[in-house]
Amino acid sequence: MDKKESCQGCEEKDDCKLIYKELGQREGPSVVYMVLTAFLLPIVVFIISLLLFENLLSEAIEIEGYRTGLSFFLALGVTSIAIFAVKLLIKFFGQSNKSGC
Repeated sequence: MDKKESCQGCEEKDDCKLIYKELGQREGPSVVYMVLTAFLLPIVVFIISLLLFENLLSEAIEIEGYRTGLSFFLALGVTSIAIFAVKLLIKFFGQSNKSGC
């Protein structure tokens, strides 16, 4: 169904245009840093910690499958801790900025 067909019989079609126009002109805070924190930071932390654990365990564990598995779970743990820490920081600093001081 075409947009024009669905709006022709509607009593509020002019109101819809006004609302969408106002929403398009609205400005708000940038969400770039939150998006980077939410999506890229965990991936970067996981990859770096996986590489570090793989290198650290290369001499201690000779069987590659065990070393890779243990490195994976250790990197997953580090990433989980990093995500939790970032959430706490955001919560702490987010509340202190909202207090109006």
